[in-house]
Amino acid sequence: MRIRRATRDDDLAALRTAFTTDVVYDVVRTRNGFALRERAVSPPLRKRYDLPERAPGETVLVADDDGVLAGVAVYRVARWNRRGELLHLYVDRRRRGRGVGRALLDEVVERVRAAGARALWLETQNVNAPAIRFYRRYGFRLAGLDDSLYDPDELPGEVALFFALEF
Repeated sequence: MRIRRATRDDDLAALRTAFTTDVVYDVVRTRNGFALRERAVSPPLRKRYDLPERAPGETVLVADDDGVLAGVAVYRVARWNRRGELLHLYVDRRRRGRGVGRALLDEVVERVRAAGARALWLETQNVNAPAIRFYRRYGFRLAGLDDSLYDPDELPGEVALFFALEF
């Protein structure tokens, strides 16, 4: 497997980006902040994500497994605060647990550091327990939340969680 920049010929829409989880994280308010509390859900929650169109300043990397796309990462670097932002990281369902996500994230970290970034920041949802666990294992720390980012009519009960990895 190799990590490379995406080309126009790459069919990113073919990646199976859905996830299923039987655990979500509830945001619990404390006197001086908040905490995350795991909660089992039954039936399991299933979500699917679509990659939006690429915006100026974004870099798209793919994990290429002998001509088959195994994953994608999209990032950018903000010059004003020297912070990289991981916008998307998806591993095809059929290739999870094989180091694809770690390889993509390693490459993003290397590239944003080389660009002069001091940290890498990302946002995910409180219902995406697999992603939260992955980012924490990698070394990201929970840096904050926004309980009004998502439209409650479209995504009821979902809270944006922000994670940071300092270099």
